[in-house]
Amino acid sequence: AAGPRTAHVRWQRSLGAPIVPGPVVTRDGIAYVGADNGVLHAIVVATGKDRWQFNGDGSYGIDLSTAPLVLSSGEVLWPGPRHRLFALASNGTLRWTLSGDADLLTPVLDPRSGLLIVADQSGRISGYRLSAGAGAPRRVWSRSLASASYGNPAVAADGTIYETAGDALFALTAEGRVR
Repeated sequence: AAGPRTAHVRWQRSLGAPIVPGPVVTRDGIAYVGADNGVLHAIVVATGKDRWQFNGDGSYGIDLSTAPLVLSSGEVLWPGPRHRLFALASNGTLRWTLSGDADLLTPVLDPRSGLLIVADQSGRISGYRLSAGAGAPRRVWSRSLASASYGNPAVAADGTIYETAGDALFALTAEGRVR
């Protein structure tokens, strides 16, 4: 493979707590990194400095590997502490929150239907319509998969939504029905 043959550390820093949630790096060079102390950092990759921080007002308390979803608008949907999905504007200000029954998993946006798919560790999965402006999304459907889930939902090219619960893999339609 073509690429660097040597490496050196450009910068490093502490975020005040272990980093278990997965970071997301965008094309414009921002890394969104959540620490277990419940703070999401928007870090400029070139410098290692915070563009902004958002405090979710609580810690994760468990080893849960999730990641934020960055929308094309620059809005960041972060599955943070207290069973909440935080929607943050590109400047880090809070726009809205959703609450789950348990810790939320990494959300996914279905590009075909425009549905936001949100699942939590209790095995509940829901589809939401994002609203224009700063309003919270409207829930279109919700279902319990009847067992705990630790896997993040995924959407296939044909629109099928996949989610795990217990020892099963579920395939759902965009309307939330089990295929």
